[in-house]
Amino acid sequence: MSSNPESAALEQTPPPAGGATAATASREALAPWQWTLLVGFGAFAIAMAFASRLIRDGDTHLHIAAGRWMIAHLSVPSADPFSYTFRGKPWVPHEWLSEVIYATSYALLGWGGVIATTGLAIFTAFALMARALSRWLAPALPALAATLALIMFEAHLLARPHLLAAPLMVLYVSCLIDARDRSRAPSFALLPLMVVWANIHGSFLVGVGFAVLLGLEAVWEAAPADRIRVAREWGLYALLAALAALISPNGIESYLLPLKLMTMKFAMAWLTEWHSTDFSSFPPLEGWLFIALFGATFIGLKLPVSRILMILLLLHMALSHERNTELLGFLSPLLIAKPLALHLRALGGKARALGLDGTLPSMPRRAAAVTTLAIVLGYFGTAFAFDLGGFHPNGRVAPEAALAAVRNAGITGHVLNSEVLGGFLIFEGVPPFIDGRADMYGDDFMMRFKIARDRSPDELAKLLKEYDVTWTIFPPDTEAVKFIDAMPGWTRLYSDENVVVQYRK
Repeated sequence: MSSNPESAALEQTPPPAGGATAATASREALAPWQWTLLVGFGAFAIAMAFASRLIRDGDTHLHIAAGRWMIAHLSVPSADPFSYTFRGKPWVPHEWLSEVIYATSYALLGWGGVIATTGLAIFTAFALMARALSRWLAPALPALAATLALIMFEAHLLARPHLLAAPLMVLYVSCLIDARDRSRAPSFALLPLMVVWANIHGSFLVGVGFAVLLGLEAVWEAAPADRIRVAREWGLYALLAALAALISPNGIESYLLPLKLMTMKFAMAWLTEWHSTDFSSFPPLEGWLFIALFGATFIGLKLPVSRILMILLLLHMALSHERNTELLGFLSPLLIAKPLALHLRALGGKARALGLDGTLPSMPRRAAAVTTLAIVLGYFGTAFAFDLGGFHPNGRVAPEAALAAVRNAGITGHVLNSEVLGGFLIFEGVPPFIDGRADMYGDDFMMRFKIARDRSPDELAKLLKEYDVTWTIFPPDTEAVKFIDAMPGWTRLYSDENVVVQYRK
């Protein structure tokens, strides 16, 4: 039972007669479960309309190559098998399960499979978000929340592990919040979900953190006589969730790696996705803030202090690092759904119809079967369509013609490459100098490389000699290209709008 009388009244309010929901009572054209699917398919359609952008990141090649290695060796590596600069040194493949999934998709269905797999994750994440919100809110509001989340997610719509983790994050956190909203402890059935999430992506720490935060909220709001029991229930669950995340080939490294990344000041300053949000160009986060503030002040919404603090924490994370904006977009609506429904019902009038009864939208069996068939056919249809259509990464991250020129010229030996191209080289069987695994290379190595690439011809010459480099590949506007052009004994082999290849005669 809820300790909040107003909440209890909302939860005990029966649906309108005849099994109709508040949505049908307000004469919505679609039932809540239909809106849920519409939101998911809408997000999928938008992502597929810009499918080429999903595979525009150089790390996608790295993830496929890593997964391919794991499938071939039936093991997860603990040392680097790819680069020539760090070969044999410790490496923690913390996203190994995502990489196996992407490698399998590519092996079976080519780049179309990679696109379709990413699209399926997008569909699932947004459909689950809309479904969770539809417990309490009429369809228009979940659709609006999903639209805002998609706008905030736009810059990170890439075929990378964080997208495969998005459905798990939404499902897991929404179940935690639902347990809390109903004054219950989370179900232990969620623990296997944590195990999968921890092997998919490092964002599993968000799930562990929310188990702790919502548990503290439960203890704080419980009646004095119930606090020990509530603390025991939520504390046991949080402990088991933290332990479940250790069920991984990486063990304790699953926790230590994110902490290591946060201490790498140079990498945090260099990698764009780890930059703080720039408000000089009206980013999606700014639009979200405007809408959220306007909506809250217009209707006079008041949230519990604990929920305000959680949203402020998500906002701080989004302001600190651009890649965290999707956390705010996905999770903040889940945190406010029930308080918002209570508030709208209290307003009376037309707003009263916006609060549902807290039950999940149910789908008729026949509709569920048809939907499942549509998803399966849509997945394979999308994969075949994009694969037959010749979709593949562009020359900025996959300069196939440039590498072909190197091979045709018979050039061998070590390469000095842009970090953006490291994944492509690994994918093609060429050991790179550097790639996107900042956690493995470390601040010192990355700093030396960046100084040589951008500022110091002398340091660049030292790298070329120290690592016995015979050829280089960089984007045309890189300072290193100018430095090498001026070095005796070096000449250009290939150049286009994406890359320049230079080699030592």
